[in-house]
Amino acid sequence: EIVTAGRDALTAHAATLTKRLGKPYLPALAADFAGVIKGKKTIASLRDAVDTELARAKIEANAVADRIEINLNSLRDMAKDHAFLFADAAQIVLKAPDDFSALVKVRITEHNASEQQRLDAERERIRAEEQHKAQAEAEAKTAAAEQGRLRQERLAQQALVETEMVRQQAAREQADGIERAA
Repeated sequence: EIVTAGRDALTAHAATLTKRLGKPYLPALAADFAGVIKGKKTIASLRDAVDTELARAKIEANAVADRIEINLNSLRDMAKDHAFLFADAAQIVLKAPDDFSALVKVRITEHNASEQQRLDAERERIRAEEQHKAQAEAEAKTAAAEQGRLRQERLAQQALVETEMVRQQAAREQADGIERAA
């Protein structure tokens, strides 16, 4: 009964700490109630051993809960716009506050760097597309100009041919007129 009462008290304390934290971030609390009562002969010494172990476990649980709370506050402050990077918050809030802060900073920095790379790649892709479009337009203008030049050459050649045909026709008519007159 004494061991059960100690376990129940520790469970109640853990529930209080979990409520304070808002989510079940607290890891399983280790307390060896059965181990501390071994060799005890009186009920008073049994109660004293269980109470001492309960106090030790509560102090340890409070220290862990305080560390988790510090880390959660740091997470809210440092990563308010990057909460999606910390889906594993339940595991990482158990780290020492300095380690936790470093981890948060590293993840945010890495995310910002990858986001910058993505944006740079997107800008490069858009620039390449615009360059390709400009090149295609320039090639189309060059092709249209070349077709226009070829069309002008054909028209000029056709005009020369027609002029030559008219001149030859005139020369034949003149030669026919001279033959008739003679």
